[in-house]
Amino acid sequence: MFPFLANLIIATAALSGAGNEPGASSYLHAFQPGTDGVIATRPEVYVPQPGDLILFDDRNPTWIKLYHYVGSDMPDHSGIVIKLPDGRPAFLESAPDDGHLAGLYVRILHALPRLHQFKGTIYVRRLKVPLTPEQSDKLTEFAFAQEGKKYAIWRMLLQGTWFRCRSGWRAKYFAETDMNRNRWLCSEIVVAAGTAAGLFDPNIHKANRIYPRDLIYDDHYDLSQTWDEAWVWGPTPERPSCDPPKLDPWPELP
Repeated sequence: MFPFLANLIIATAALSGAGNEPGASSYLHAFQPGTDGVIATRPEVYVPQPGDLILFDDRNPTWIKLYHYVGSDMPDHSGIVIKLPDGRPAFLESAPDDGHLAGLYVRILHALPRLHQFKGTIYVRRLKVPLTPEQSDKLTEFAFAQEGKKYAIWRMLLQGTWFRCRSGWRAKYFAETDMNRNRWLCSEIVVAAGTAAGLFDPNIHKANRIYPRDLIYDDHYDLSQTWDEAWVWGPTPERPSCDPPKLDPWPELP
């Protein structure tokens, strides 16, 4: 009983110190096989830190089919944690609510309310080494410079054609990390923001050829030196009603 109470006290103090909603709780769950072969979870209090990667999966059948078509897979959306000027954590996302036209913009959203609001599974890859104050400032500066820009609807549609920069000669000649686009795809702005903070190498991690799936698994790009493996987010220490991240490789199309 005591470890649980201690964990609860730590969680309350940490989240209150981060300037989040009073009473809002936040946990990450690691899925581990037990001695009896049953998969168990190990919860840890989670306070979002600048540079953490946030992956969203709403299990939408349409998105599943579309990602399979272009040689990728779920999750279908991504964001990155930034630090607001007042010290609170927030997420930088392009089109956080793709079900409404009003959501098809780059937005900066307070972290805890966003986590609790999302209906689906959320995966988090925590940054292994905290950003320096200078790196965090660059990340925040980049985020505010992009806020309010539009989602790249037409380039999203091009992902279903041979004009996408996913692989082959198109990736060789047209893949890049543009740091000041007028319109952004969700994973594209995450990679560009991480590049501004020195987390991605623009010579290796070309933002316009990276999908959210590439940020959660390390088979296309090995991010394990910079980020921990993905854990599942949950509002309580109880086991979340979802599956752990499962690598189901989808080959890049020619």
